[in-house]
Amino acid sequence: MRMPTIWILAAALTLAMTASAPAGAQAPAPRATPSPLPAPDIAIAPAANDAVEVVNRFFAAMTAGDLQAAGELLDPRVTVLANGVLAENRAAYLAGIGKNDAAFLKRAPRALLKRVANTDGTIAWVVSQKLFNTAQPGGAAMELLNAETVILARGAQGWKIIHAHWSSRPAPSRQATTRPGVAAPAVKR
Repeated sequence: MRMPTIWILAAALTLAMTASAPAGAQAPAPRATPSPLPAPDIAIAPAANDAVEVVNRFFAAMTAGDLQAAGELLDPRVTVLANGVLAENRAAYLAGIGKNDAAFLKRAPRALLKRVANTDGTIAWVVSQKLFNTAQPGGAAMELLNAETVILARGAQGWKIIHAHWSSRPAPSRQATTRPGVAAPAVKR
């Protein structure tokens, strides 16, 4: 039986690295990694699926830096409250804090932790909790726990966002593992 080439190369590299290490040298300690996140907790009423899709498209457009596409999903009279800063309509949001939000979303990977959505037929609400990783090249890593409420109204043009509110705080530390292959405990809620 012939051994695959990649295995031979890996064995040769391992042997070469071990042979060139000074006597008594220890292998570098494995880096700590955060525990894996649990699957998101999702509770979306079927009637709210279209509204949730609008919220998803809004954040996708913001992440892509496409403020025009994001703005098309906002009602002209939308109010946005983002970490204590208020924008009283679509134009004010897109010209001001919306630019900062788009820049942040572009560079901060995130994971959905929880989402609840429902509707009464003409008004829908989408409440989410997300974990943002704000690690930047050369900068310190920080995880932010984000709470988000988006309210939408259904009109002749479909669902439009009429209010959004999000706030963030440093996320509680997640247990980390320093041994490869050993899972750390899941995030507690």
